[in-house]
Amino acid sequence: MKDQSKTKQVLIQELVSLRQRIAKLEQSESVHKQVEEALRESEWKYRSLASTVDQMVLVDRNCQVLFANESYLNQFGNKIGINNEEFIDLNISRVLRENIQKVNETGEVRWAEVFGTHSKKWFLGSFTPIKESNGEVTAITVVLKDITERKRAEETLQESEEKLRLTVNTIPHVVSIWDMSLHCSYMSPSIQRMLGYTPEEAMALTLDQLVTPESMEIAMKTYQEDLEREQAADSPGHNLRILELDELHMNGSMIPVESTITFLRDAKGVPVGIIILATDISERKRAEKILRESEEKYRLLAENSNDVIWTTDTELRYTYYSPAVRKLRGLSPEEAIAKTLAETVTPASLNALFNEYKRQLPDIEKGLNPTAVMEIEQYCKDGSTVWVEISMTTMRDDRGILTGYV
Repeated sequence: MKDQSKTKQVLIQELVSLRQRIAKLEQSESVHKQVEEALRESEWKYRSLASTVDQMVLVDRNCQVLFANESYLNQFGNKIGINNEEFIDLNISRVLRENIQKVNETGEVRWAEVFGTHSKKWFLGSFTPIKESNGEVTAITVVLKDITERKRAEETLQESEEKLRLTVNTIPHVVSIWDMSLHCSYMSPSIQRMLGYTPEEAMALTLDQLVTPESMEIAMKTYQEDLEREQAADSPGHNLRILELDELHMNGSMIPVESTITFLRDAKGVPVGIIILATDISERKRAEKILRESEEKYRLLAENSNDVIWTTDTELRYTYYSPAVRKLRGLSPEEAIAKTLAETVTPASLNALFNEYKRQLPDIEKGLNPTAVMEIEQYCKDGSTVWVEISMTTMRDDRGILTGYV
């Protein structure tokens, strides 16, 4: 009886134990299903993500492909082995292997640009390690993004910048860039030819060290006016100034310079700097001085001569009369200039002048400078007339263009 009771007790314990094992198995099965479901969901998310990016491939440590998205297959075909150089461009294959090896060694994300010699395309590759909990790299995700258009744009920009650099470096003008606080951030090499400084030396100087005090005053006054104009409601949004300033050479001499000045603006049109194109006008200034001196000599000669000297434009309108006209015809130079040719000479003399002009015109149009000598009858202020001998020829500018007659 006692043995039967014990056997029953054992059976009950075994049954309880069995039920516990069944419960554990059921729980384990549930967990296993959850894991499988989570794994399937994770794989679905991964594949969904992979389908939206550029060329993507998942490889193991030995460069064996575990997964490749549709973009990758479309770009490189169905043979997806990274070690297959007949399938992948030789240069791309080499760069992929090198970077995958580096990721295996360092465990760090890498980036690399590569040019496909077959496809003639540029790619930006990202190499991201997938690690175990202990940090060991087990796989690498490789994404190749087509950056061909970007590279072409960069090359075009570089070519444009190089052309601009060559232009700026070779032109005789000095190009400089200043911030709104008047600190120089760029000076072209031509500064050495103009002022004797290297670009670096000139950039280290302040504006008042590069120009005379008088020119500094002009420049600052203009700058303040332009800043105020920018603040005005009716500001045109663009501004260009041309100033003649005296700059200081490294040797202490003064160099006259014509400066073309404008604002550098950001995308919104707000001034963020100043660009100046400076031209040495020393030769022009010397030529102007010589011309002024020459004109002064001729003026003194004309005003002190007993002969009457007069000039006309190309339409035979008077532009100058020397003071001797007062003695000859009783008119002031201003009164003589105000009259027309028909009011100056008699009809017969006017006709003779036009006939001579027509005769000389073909040579004048050829660029020649014929001289006409003739006698004409002119009116005096009191209505009388006086006979004079005139010698008339052309006036031309330094380009040989006809400007009038003398």
